[in-house]
Amino acid sequence: LSSVVNMAQALRDTHQLDEIYEAVLNSTREAIGASGVSIAILDQETEELVYIPGLGDFQTHKDLRLKIDVGAAGWVVENKTVYMNNEVQTTPGPTMVELAGGVKSLMIAPMIVDDQVIGMLEAGSYRDWNNDDVRILVALAEIAAYAIQREALSEQKEHQLARLHSLREIDRMIIGNFDLPSIMHFLVSQIAVQLQVDAVDIL
Repeated sequence: LSSVVNMAQALRDTHQLDEIYEAVLNSTREAIGASGVSIAILDQETEELVYIPGLGDFQTHKDLRLKIDVGAAGWVVENKTVYMNNEVQTTPGPTMVELAGGVKSLMIAPMIVDDQVIGMLEAGSYRDWNNDDVRILVALAEIAAYAIQREALSEQKEHQLARLHSLREIDRMIIGNFDLPSIMHFLVSQIAVQLQVDAVDIL
């Protein structure tokens, strides 16, 4: 319980997604003694789970993308409930054993906000998980879900404000400047900034 409270307090003061992911992973590993921990965020457009670099036996999950209709993680997203398997290697069920990192036991809890799954929190071990472990993982996943959603919306708002600012600057440039090359140069530079690319060309 203390680990859950400590993570909740830490996330209140954390306002970067990367730092939130790190805090959740470390707190989860410490709280239940997991040998591997990972987080995946649901990409609504592609219907894929996008994995954040994990810890321990799940470090290899980095940059992994899985369709939500496959594996134990997909089962969790579809059913919006926790998945537990204490015999992953011999009775894998929906688990993709090649991604289990050799662990004996696996737990996956959905991260849910307003009845919508935004991702999942996964933990592996070489011992059996019990009901107390499940309750702790579910609590951690719930806290993590709201912290991640909070910062994702905050970043989205910042991006929207930045785009509006760029549009105002482009409008001001066009109205106050009749030099076409200058306008095009400014437009290209703003497009590059907003798209976060190194080069833009207008044909």
